[in-house]
Amino acid sequence: MSSIIGKYVKEALFTKQVEGAKIVLILDPRSTLEQTHVTVRVTYNRKSFYYRTGLQCDLEMWDKLHVAKGTSKANIIRKSQEDIFDKVVSKVTELFSLEQFSFDRLKQVLKERNQGTFSSLWESIIDSLRKEGRAGTADSYQNAYNSFSKNIGTNIPYTKIGVETIEKWTERMIDAGRSQTTIGIYHRGIRVAINKAIAEGHIKPSQYPFGKATNKISIRKGRSKTEAYLPVSDILKLKGYDTPEKREKYQTKWICEAVNMFLFSYLANGMNLMDICLLTYNDHYFNSEGKELMFVRKKTEATSESEIQIIIPIIPELEEILNHYASAPSKDSYVFPDLLKGETNPTNIKAIVKDLNADFGFRLKKAAKEVGISKPISMTYARHSFATNLTHVGVSERYISQAMGHSNKNVTGGYIAPFSPQKRVLFNSMLLTV
Repeated sequence: MSSIIGKYVKEALFTKQVEGAKIVLILDPRSTLEQTHVTVRVTYNRKSFYYRTGLQCDLEMWDKLHVAKGTSKANIIRKSQEDIFDKVVSKVTELFSLEQFSFDRLKQVLKERNQGTFSSLWESIIDSLRKEGRAGTADSYQNAYNSFSKNIGTNIPYTKIGVETIEKWTERMIDAGRSQTTIGIYHRGIRVAINKAIAEGHIKPSQYPFGKATNKISIRKGRSKTEAYLPVSDILKLKGYDTPEKREKYQTKWICEAVNMFLFSYLANGMNLMDICLLTYNDHYFNSEGKELMFVRKKTEATSESEIQIIIPIIPELEEILNHYASAPSKDSYVFPDLLKGETNPTNIKAIVKDLNADFGFRLKKAAKEVGISKPISMTYARHSFATNLTHVGVSERYISQAMGHSNKNVTGGYIAPFSPQKRVLFNSMLLTV
């Protein structure tokens, strides 16, 4: 190693003093290889214990880790190494507090930490998501985990993770008739667990199975969103299904409800079903004298740097749906209270919306078949149709982006001057123009 010069070669990335022990994260000084193991060295009473983090890097990368910032790949690696370093510090601190510190005991407790399996790590990710209230993501990862366990097995060790195992799983999913979209979703689910396993030093980066190289697995893409839309002519066909007679008949009134929720979503800037369920008559509705609705998109409220308020002009066709299905306007009350039936628990609400999405999709397909639409439509089609159809009639991307609650990175500070109420009505009225 002495023949290769790195600016930070002899400097620790992290340092901590616990009682009489000095803990540092360094390149293993015992190595003479160009690719050197990163280790946590614990020194106590002039003796040292080295604990490998699972990362190997050259001096160029070591220099990058010292100055890494922001969202760079080097800083992601740096943070993963810091996590491992902090865990060693925590174990050393714990042993000293129990007056049990020795290198043999430290080695034992660190070994116990590594005795888990890849399967248990994946399960822990799912559990954490549920505790955070992210039920939708947890369900998606759970479905992927269930498929993996069914086809590969349970209690899978870290050593078994690699291209061969993922290929075997993929082949069995194809044989079982899984769609390309589903396989892609499942691959993305396991990728999260694999990335965490690499970050924690359980598996080597060389085991990572995905990528564009010929010896790696390419994550499958689902159907293009541009395909999942209805042209205005089909929207009008679907709208034509809804008649006063069908709204009154028990057999068809439930289909009419799904059709109208789809049309509401389409005409309300592609609002998703979760936001429809949570939509309220807030101050904006009353300040606009009942001419506009306003909401913050649920999917982005926790991740956006600033709150993105979405304004919906109540054009006549939207007002017709409100008149039949909505509750009477009352300050901060739900617009469609019957959808959630009084439920307030966030986890239960997500479960209700998930079921409603599936149920509405089933009903929409019945209506589509009757009016001659061959596409397997669902509520998702409404959002994609809003964007696509306004684009086709020449409405500016700037309006469409703002109307759907997308951030605009090309605008300084993320601020977009609002369009006038008249412009909003004009643009959204084009949604039903052939």
